[in-house]
Amino acid sequence: SQTDTEKTIPIDSITTLAALDNTTDNSADNTAVSNKRRYPITTGDIWPSRNRGRAGKRTLRQRSNTQITTEAENIEILLGATILSPGGINVSLGFQGNDYGIRASVGKKDDLKGIQLNFCRNLIKQKYFESNFSIGMGYTTESVDRKSYFYWDNEQKYQQSILYLGMFLNIHVSVLFAEIGWTTNVVGVDPAPHFRYQLGCIYIFK
Repeated sequence: SQTDTEKTIPIDSITTLAALDNTTDNSADNTAVSNKRRYPITTGDIWPSRNRGRAGKRTLRQRSNTQITTEAENIEILLGATILSPGGINVSLGFQGNDYGIRASVGKKDDLKGIQLNFCRNLIKQKYFESNFSIGMGYTTESVDRKSYFYWDNEQKYQQSILYLGMFLNIHVSVLFAEIGWTTNVVGVDPAPHFRYQLGCIYIFK
């Protein structure tokens, strides 16, 4: 006989519970597989700090290489016209990078002809203003009047050639250009230092 506390569970109910347990286990396995496919495990999940550090170093290295390449390729062309030294009316052409540059001026006006070459070091470089210090050399020729020792009423001309070296400072405001130089004559008359000037418009093609 069965006591009041004992209860009989039908065999059909036990079979049903087992089937439910198997269904639950299969659903959990399927969910885990789906999650693995959707969110795959990578080495970054296991060692996140180390991988982040390597990725950060690679990113900084790539940025540095890009910046160096950009700076190396930043070559500007200068083209314009000036008056005064070296040839009266001059055409100026030059190239410059981030720190250094070179510029040549060639001109002619009447009997005055000249050429000047400047090797520049950039001092200030902004969007609409820049200043450069340069070491330069130039060569000018011109016809100079002189009186004949035999005919005081007769004027004669002779060709005077000057080769000079000096230091120059220029400023560039938008397209306006001004330069002052302190030079000494290596070849020619009057070796005492002279001031030389250039004024004009030079456009910078960036």
